[in-house]
Amino acid sequence: RQRIAVLRSSLHLSAEPKSSLHGQLLLPPHTEGTFSQTLLLHSSDEDTPQSAIHIQGGPWTFFRCRTFSDGGVAYTVSNTGRFTAKRGIIGGESESSVAQTGVLVQGSSKVWLEGVKVQHAELVGLS
Repeated sequence: RQRIAVLRSSLHLSAEPKSSLHGQLLLPPHTEGTFSQTLLLHSSDEDTPQSAIHIQGGPWTFFRCRTFSDGGVAYTVSNTGRFTAKRGIIGGESESSVAQTGVLVQGSSKVWLEGVKVQHAELVGLS
């Protein structure tokens, strides 16, 4: 299992057009930030699906981001995580690259999706 980063404070990332991140992001408690116009790609080939982005802190806002997980979970929001996605795409990249779950919400976390398309995902759910 390969992670891109484990953050410990705040981050505000605005990507150049056609830029992308590959792997996993863990956004633990006491972190916050924004991602803008970022392509996030993740592949999970394990028996237990892994998350492209696991949010435990917040608030985290993803604006015009595309987050695709092949065989895993695009976003897991747990503990007291706070997550907002605006005008993006979540799920699998294509019919041959399907996410098991688009957004998995656990614990007392809060999730807001505004103008978001969920595609090629087996489910979007609560746990």
